[in-house]
Amino acid sequence: MVIDNSQINLEWIKEILGIRDFLSVEKIRSAKENNVLKINTDNGRYILKQGPELSGERDRLNWLDGKLLVPRVVIWREKEGRDDLLMTCVEGEDLAQLSKIIPKEDLVNFLATTLRLVHSIDISDCPFEKIEKGFVFTHGDACLPNFMFQNGKLSGIIDLGDAMIGDREIDLAAAVWSLDFNFGAGLGIPFLQAYGISDPSERDVDRLIRKYESNWSERFRSN
Repeated sequence: MVIDNSQINLEWIKEILGIRDFLSVEKIRSAKENNVLKINTDNGRYILKQGPELSGERDRLNWLDGKLLVPRVVIWREKEGRDDLLMTCVEGEDLAQLSKIIPKEDLVNFLATTLRLVHSIDISDCPFEKIEKGFVFTHGDACLPNFMFQNGKLSGIIDLGDAMIGDREIDLAAAVWSLDFNFGAGLGIPFLQAYGISDPSERDVDRLIRKYESNWSERFRSN
């Protein structure tokens, strides 16, 4: 939805970017309490996320810069009880959008390959959580809309506010749940096989789906 940018004070962004005006400002649907805007300018496209407690996402993006394809933080500020996080915009389409036009086999392989990449990064200097044996860096909400592709290649990983060191099943559970939510049963086992899990069963798929739903229920109760 394209909005009238006079409804929101964005003059400070013009000053930071060194521009006179925006080409357009578009509101993006967000599943959380954040307000998310896509800002188009003559010198590039940006995402502005506004909401509470965005410093964690800022810190994760800064640490991941150079390790993964993630948005670059342009500026973060805290003003009047709200955080503003201005980032570069990742080009391409997310896997939920691509699922309408690419074979399901390709979708599953894209998702599995991306999660293997996320889980393979070096966490020896990660400052966010205690490193324990067997833990990896996890996205934290590895659902289809958070992985962007362009011309058949990964172009960026977004919405990293929940990223942390943890059990890889955190991401596997989210991915299996997202596939099941969007397409129904049938893709969980192929995804786990593509990721590298030996002999996965429907019982494994059901367990991961329940794990994801339980994790989110716990988060909602704690907020």
